This record gives sequence, structure tokens and C-alpha cells, in this order.
Amino acid sequence: MSAVPEPLLELVDVRAGYGAIEVLHGVSLALHPGAVVALLGPNGGGKTSTLKICSGILLAQRIRHEIASAAAIPAHPDRPRHPPAGDD
Repeated sequence: MSAVPEPLLELVDVRAGYGAIEVLHGVSLALHPGAVVALLGPNGGGKTSTLKICSGILLAQRIRHEIASAAAIPAHPDRPRHPPAGDD
């Protein structure tokens, strides 16, 4: 049996809101390499706010937010991996 790899992105008990209105109430998720993930929910359920937290657009009131280094993220096997712009 193989060990589960470290998540590429992990949110633990995230709470966030807009002003005095809290819209995320303890959201946790882990995205592992190779996983296909869908974020589903009703209108106003916090899907966009969760993605804004992941991208740093929305600041959380409480968060443990971990992102793997870009070097640890494998390229898709059918596409070449390109260095970031400016790395010659």
C-alpha cells in the first residue's frame, strides 16, 4: 500500500466574510496531486469565496492555508513543463 502524497493545497477550518457578514464557516479541503475535484453547492454557498481565499484575493478571518511549492507540482504527462517567464 502506498502512502497518500502531501496535498498541493490544503485549507483547514477557514472562516471568512465580507465586512460583518461571515460567509465561510469552517471550510476544510485538501487537493492531492492527480485528483479531479469539483466544488459544488447552492447559489450563495461560498464556492467563489473559497476560490478567492485559495488565490489570496479574499483574506480569511481565520485560516491555515498551505500550498506546495511549484517545483513539487508535476507537469501533465502530455504537456511539456515550461519554466516561468524570465527564467532563461
